[in-house]
Amino acid sequence: MFQKIFSAATMSGTNTIRSTPIRNDGVLGLSFQGVWTGTPTGNATSWVIKISNNYNPASETIPGDPTTGGDWTNVGATISSGANPAGAAGSCTFDILTYARWVMFEYVNASGAGTLNAWVSGPPSAGKS
Repeated sequence: MFQKIFSAATMSGTNTIRSTPIRNDGVLGLSFQGVWTGTPTGNATSWVIKISNNYNPASETIPGDPTTGGDWTNVGATISSGANPAGAAGSCTFDILTYARWVMFEYVNASGAGTLNAWVSGPPSAGKS
């Protein structure tokens, strides 16, 4: 499984960028890579990884808002390589070990502005219905 989850997403002010939920189907191990341009600034809590086992796209009470279609739990987002945005272009990766059925990524900008592109990759069975 390989998919782009952020495509030229705007990092501005203190906005939050949220991926669509990624169906993991209980496969252990996903890798996330973020690459940004511009001058965004983040901090240790800027990257958020959320997991859910009861998310159902058909249950969203606000269409297009996955936070309304199930219960999401924040899990630790520890950078495997790279760094948080610090006012210049850069990149980082996360390796996530979870059997959760659904995974979602968020970035909360602290200041500055830029553009974020990001990808997630996992075993071939991840992301299938």
